[in-house]
Amino acid sequence: MEMIKEKEYIWVKLLWAIIISGLLPVLGGLIIIYRGFINFNKKFVKMYKIKHKPIYVKDRRYKTGLRFEGMKQVKVPVKVEINNEQKLKARKKSYGYFVLGILSIITHLVIF
Repeated sequence: MEMIKEKEYIWVKLLWAIIISGLLPVLGGLIIIYRGFINFNKKFVKMYKIKHKPIYVKDRRYKTGLRFEGMKQVKVPVKVEINNEQKLKARKKSYGYFVLGILSIITHLVIF
């Protein structure tokens, strides 16, 4: 079975980090630094497998009360250990979180 990696939208995460750090003065910066620690220590990545799942329809003519309708493809989440390349990407992202979190804490303490 083929593994499919989940698409990651870094710009959306960056936008949310900026919004959180702007709305919550010091706590927002701490939350962003915490996200940085999570990414720095990341050991697994979420991927998906495509599996076939049977579909049953309610039908009272059968003993079980269900009639086989066909097969459907479903995505099943799987945790996979990351390799060195993915670990470096996670570390770079965590450094960005650290810088953004520390800058937001410093700016809120200096301004207010």
